[in-house]
Amino acid sequence: MISTRATLTINNTAAVTLGSRTLDNAGTIYRTGGGGLFFDGAVITNEPGALFEIQNNASFSLTSGLNRFDNAGTLRKTSNGTTTFQSSVALNNYGTVEIKAGTILAQLQRCSRRPSQNVPSAVRQRARTTASCKSPAPSIWLAL
Repeated sequence: MISTRATLTINNTAAVTLGSRTLDNAGTIYRTGGGGLFFDGAVITNEPGALFEIQNNASFSLTSGLNRFDNAGTLRKTSNGTTTFQSSVALNNYGTVEIKAGTILAQLQRCSRRPSQNVPSAVRQRARTTASCKSPAPSIWLAL
């Protein structure tokens, strides 16, 4: 658990695995290292009011199990290049996605019924596929 006023920096140069755990963020997480983040039956929950900032281009990938990234806060991308959520890591967005630079490529599994809160209008206008709440889940490519 990352508490409200706490900050975690994930600065890995090689791949790391989050195994059979839930990383619950109520504060701030910066993902800065160039190594991948592998899920092995794991969940990352970004709570309302929390920030998860991606400052690299490394993927969110599967090792095994059911895996997901639940965003109810702010998921922000600030580096050029592409960060990919592999199809085996569900991205469930109930909060805000901010693209300051680069691209996020993901299979959007669930989203709020208010798309304007999911993706800023500048991103929606430039996105290959917008983040809407259709079934089946659309592939999205969010970029500036």
